[in-house]
Amino acid sequence: MFKTKLSFCLFVISLFCGLTHLAQAKQYSLEQINVSEGLPSTLINKIFQQQNGYLWFASDGGVSRFDGINFVHYRFSPDEPRHISNNFVNEIVEDEQGNLWFATEDGLNKLLPDGSIEIYYQGHNGLPSSWITDIYIDSKKQMWLGTGAGLAKANPDGSYTTFKLLHQTEDNQPNYYNSTIYSIVEDDNGAIWAGTDIGLAILKPGKSELVLFKEQDSSYYLDTYEAPKQTQFFGDYFLTAQKHENGKLLFGTQYSGLLILDPDTGKVDQYSATGSRIQGRFIPNNTIEAITQKNASEYWLSTNSGAIKLNIDTGEFEHIEPIPFEPTSLPSKYVNHIFIDNAGITWFATNQGVAFYSPLRDAGVFYKPRPLDTQLSASTAFSFAVQNENILYAATEGGLDRILLDEQISLLDPLKKFFEDNKTEVWGVRTDKLGNLWLAHPYGLTRIKGDKVDHYSSAEDNKHGFPEREFYTAEPDNKGGVWITGYMMGALYFHPENNILNSYLDDINALYLLGGNFSFQTIIAQDGKLWLATTNGVFVVTPGKEGFEHISFGSAQENIRVGGLFQSQDGAIWAATLGLGLAKIVVDESSETGFSIEYFNQDHGLADNRLKAVVGDKQGRLWLTSQQDLVMFNPKTQRFVHYPSLFNERNLNFSESALTITEKYLIAGSNRGVLQVDINKLTYNRFEPKVHITSAIIAGNDYHQVNNQDGSPLTFDYDQNVVQFAFAALDYTEPARNQYRYQLMGFDNDWIDAQSTPQAMYTNLPPGKYTFRVQGSNSDGIWSPYQANFSFTIKQPWWLYTLFILASIIVLMTCLYVVNRFRQINELKMRANYDTLTGLANRYFFNQTLDRTLSNETQSGAVVFIDLDHFKEVNDTLGHDVGDELIIQVGKRLKHTIKQQDTLARLGGDEFAIIINGPLEQENLIKIAQRLKEAMAAGYLINDNWINSSASIGIARFPEDGADSKTLLKHADTAMYAAKNQGRNDIYFFNQALSDALMERLSIKQKLADAITEQQFKLYYQPKLSLPHQHIVGFEGLLRWHHPEDGFIAPDKFIPEAEQSGQIIEIGLWVLEQACIQGKAWDDAGLLQTNLSINISPVQLNHATIVEDIEQILAKTGFAPNKLELEITESILIENVELAKTLLSRLKAIGVRVALDDFGKGYSSLNYLTQFPIDTLKIDKGFMDAVLQSPENHLVLKNIINLGNELNLDVVAEGVETQAQLNLLLQYQCHCAQGYLFNPPMPVDKIIPLLNPVALSS
Repeated sequence: MFKTKLSFCLFVISLFCGLTHLAQAKQYSLEQINVSEGLPSTLINKIFQQQNGYLWFASDGGVSRFDGINFVHYRFSPDEPRHISNNFVNEIVEDEQGNLWFATEDGLNKLLPDGSIEIYYQGHNGLPSSWITDIYIDSKKQMWLGTGAGLAKANPDGSYTTFKLLHQTEDNQPNYYNSTIYSIVEDDNGAIWAGTDIGLAILKPGKSELVLFKEQDSSYYLDTYEAPKQTQFFGDYFLTAQKHENGKLLFGTQYSGLLILDPDTGKVDQYSATGSRIQGRFIPNNTIEAITQKNASEYWLSTNSGAIKLNIDTGEFEHIEPIPFEPTSLPSKYVNHIFIDNAGITWFATNQGVAFYSPLRDAGVFYKPRPLDTQLSASTAFSFAVQNENILYAATEGGLDRILLDEQISLLDPLKKFFEDNKTEVWGVRTDKLGNLWLAHPYGLTRIKGDKVDHYSSAEDNKHGFPEREFYTAEPDNKGGVWITGYMMGALYFHPENNILNSYLDDINALYLLGGNFSFQTIIAQDGKLWLATTNGVFVVTPGKEGFEHISFGSAQENIRVGGLFQSQDGAIWAATLGLGLAKIVVDESSETGFSIEYFNQDHGLADNRLKAVVGDKQGRLWLTSQQDLVMFNPKTQRFVHYPSLFNERNLNFSESALTITEKYLIAGSNRGVLQVDINKLTYNRFEPKVHITSAIIAGNDYHQVNNQDGSPLTFDYDQNVVQFAFAALDYTEPARNQYRYQLMGFDNDWIDAQSTPQAMYTNLPPGKYTFRVQGSNSDGIWSPYQANFSFTIKQPWWLYTLFILASIIVLMTCLYVVNRFRQINELKMRANYDTLTGLANRYFFNQTLDRTLSNETQSGAVVFIDLDHFKEVNDTLGHDVGDELIIQVGKRLKHTIKQQDTLARLGGDEFAIIINGPLEQENLIKIAQRLKEAMAAGYLINDNWINSSASIGIARFPEDGADSKTLLKHADTAMYAAKNQGRNDIYFFNQALSDALMERLSIKQKLADAITEQQFKLYYQPKLSLPHQHIVGFEGLLRWHHPEDGFIAPDKFIPEAEQSGQIIEIGLWVLEQACIQGKAWDDAGLLQTNLSINISPVQLNHATIVEDIEQILAKTGFAPNKLELEITESILIENVELAKTLLSRLKAIGVRVALDDFGKGYSSLNYLTQFPIDTLKIDKGFMDAVLQSPENHLVLKNIINLGNELNLDVVAEGVETQAQLNLLLQYQCHCAQGYLFNPPMPVDKIIPLLNPVALSS
């Protein structure tokens, strides 16, 4: 693919004579700070550093303090704490007391260490002008001001003395001139030199006026061979001034360049754009804005065409200009000031922000492609070869570049024109012992041998037998041959002269070629074997032998890349692995693999285990590249040294194997270009930065003047106990790399490692004295000896002082305190363990006692739960006072009934519990429970009210019914509720049946939720018959539940659960609607002579919208209200008489009939029949069951029926099951009855046959 032999000759000529483009690589690598980073403006006039390490930037937007992370701005902002007189700031100085002075276009500003600001305008104590152009502090610590109206000196008393310029007229008459002063400097004789708007002036000691330095007072040496000439430039604008340590004065002028004046002899040296290059008096610009001394012979000059570094001894200079589109160059050619900080960092103030340069980068030079004046053909460098210690060949994706290392000059891509289509990618380059270059590239192999260029093509059907592949590496041996690797190919050994081509690792099914594996680097070891650094570990090939050796790293499942290899003088192979750090490989015949591997990684101090390349120097040191760092490793000490501050390239990623070394230089390739490092200049950061707490935010106040507090600590109230600190180590090399650790003394036991986070926050600090201290490091992680402290106190809360006063009073009344204290303790114990109403043990004490009792495995006994029956009625009818007294008397009776060793407690409300200790037979427990029941059943006389009461009692024994308190209490409670559910005033022992019943209740409660939606409910109807003819005159609707799995579930099981859960509301409305629909159908057919009755639950009847719900259902179904009869129980009437009257009246108002159900059961009262609007009286089935047992019951039944008839009530007897019962009802003229004697409750389909005319007449 190369062109003619004539082209080869032209290539050689161009390669070594430098006819192609030469790029000057010398350039400072700067970092920029602009408005986006926090600057108030792009125009920066001055840079200054305080003694405490803070940097300050003077701009046209005010003046700003910078700590490397954050800015604190001072600007024209009246009524703000950081207000200054004007935003255009010309100068910043610091006096002996630590005050900062800001010179502005309108006023002089003094920033005191406490953060307060004083502003002085024209006329203040003799200040001649508000336009302050310069501030200078002389050797006697006196402050001089350059103003728009002359030179002023600040006196100790705060006044100012003005020195005007004496300018003689043509007739030699004295004339004083209010000149503008631009610069001030003092010479060794104590004279003050001032640059004015009409020339250079001098104020000699003891004089009261400035006089112009005249041309005849000086001499100007053009060169050493010419006689001195009279000067012509002292009428220029003298913009800046500096004094050299030899006493000479340096002046920067507007048009005359740099002037160096010997004040003793008047001799002047000039450096200007018209100066002699031969004599070293040339600089590229005549306008010198500022002068900054670097050392005794070197000065930085700020100009409007960039920055100039001038050696005044030799006349040599470097001119630094902005490079277009290059973020690491000067941002602008207009440089207003240059400053060198305590760490040696050089800062450039421009009209486009700030740039800075660290001397730690002096050892490094980056060659990279740039839009203009490029230094490299392409950004990514893959491989290097060195000739004669000074000529570097770099293989890049853009071609082969030649770099002169000492001169830092690059020759860009000399091979480009010899490749077809300008495709000049070069993957690998090496030199052999004869100095020949070997290149591996996509088109094969190239050798440059003297003036001859030989190309060995890898194209299809090439004559060399090469596979049609891209070649990646070329490693020449000392016999004229070369080892070649590439993509999807093994290793080839090729000897052009001997026409030898041997292939290794070329089996497509072998490990090397599986998965697209390839080599980054090959080396020929001391024993002649070829070592390959690949994407799957290391492969070793022995020339002349088949097979290979494979060295893997990590587990068998991991394919760890090896980016580079190096063999040290002791024969060890060092591998740079991507993930496991540095690996040392030693041949070990005793090992199964034949090799032993030792790793050096993060456990040994390596920052990043992802290594890319390795090379060694003659001192035995190893040099490594990781993803982004350059690292040195000393095998003797096993110590790593990192150089993170060497370069400031962003998004840098070093290339695999792209690392080589000469006597002086280390060269590394990356995706951003080629890094050349002067090993002799390479150093790490030794600067010890000052550490400051830059702000403390406490109680919403931001304290910015927190300079290592030595005064009295600040004091804050207790409710201001949230503190937040920001801090900084003032090393500006790369502030994001600075490390921190802090401790709040009085709170933290140890130092807290904050890494690179410069903030800390504490909340809810208790009262006390605290000192927050913080330590920091420089950009290389070296800890500074400086420490910042901030002390503060959080006061005790106000109420604590009240306690102190009370304590003092208590001390004076010791005896009373002791007695009162004991009484309080006893009272607290009583409150904690005993019920305040009865004095009995409370639930907490009861549970503790039970836990202690059960902890003794040999202990046996029982737990008795007691719950008063109908206690709520006592409270509701007689009041809570009577109820409380009843509880007290019950507690006393129970206490007298049990033994002393038993424990009685009131658990709450009307519940009591007893722990009965000791082995007891069930008969004994029954006797005890019976005594308890009888004691509570006796009447109580309370406030003239005689009260009959009873209790439901549940008993669980231990350990039979439970070995832990939770189980035992649950079982006793279960037994008690079983007693209550069985009619109250009873005693139940816990057994499995009760437990099963409880589980059944829970199951029913869960299944009720789906009963309506899954249509499991059905409405059965039981006919009501007229007597004596037994005609069907009405029905009672009764709810039945057929569960798909459990079958028929009795109403007495699920109705109570539905009432307790509130589901009875939804169920009741469904029943009501279904009954009305059916009743409407029967009524329309003429089959319903009287009414259809439905039971209404007390819970449902107490629902707020029950009347409205019934009206809505009647309207929806069209069922006549007078055909609907609602059956209610006496319990509704008992609970709240007035509410029951109102409710029943509302039901009557809408036409619905009301029946009193279960009359004759419990507390039935004849009084209800006259008090409430009742239509029907239903005699309870239980009463009917017992009516035949005694003559007295006959009389009661007769009276009930007679009373109902006399009150015009319909009387219905329920539960009629025998003919004897029916005969008795007929005898007493009862007109209606229902029961199994006639019909059981039946579904609708079985009711229909009963409603035919035959059935009705039979």
